[in-house]
Amino acid sequence: FKGKGTITKIDLEIVSVELDHEEIKGLMPPMRMEFYVKEKAELEVLQIGDKVDFVLEDNAGAERIISIKKQK
Repeated sequence: FKGKGTITKIDLEIVSVELDHEEIKGLMPPMRMEFYVKEKAELEVLQIGDKVDFVLEDNAGAERIISIKKQK
């Protein structure tokens, strides 16, 4: 699932990001939510307030971001 959002919190210890995201079509309405992220290195180059594009995998209700990049 592809999504867009704005970073509101980054936690490098547990490798998660909190996003204020738009609707993720086919999965969830717009909301602020924390997600685990697959690659810590992708989070290390981002900052609070960055607008991002991300790809989310949904494994039986356990969502995880498998790709997150700052919007250009």
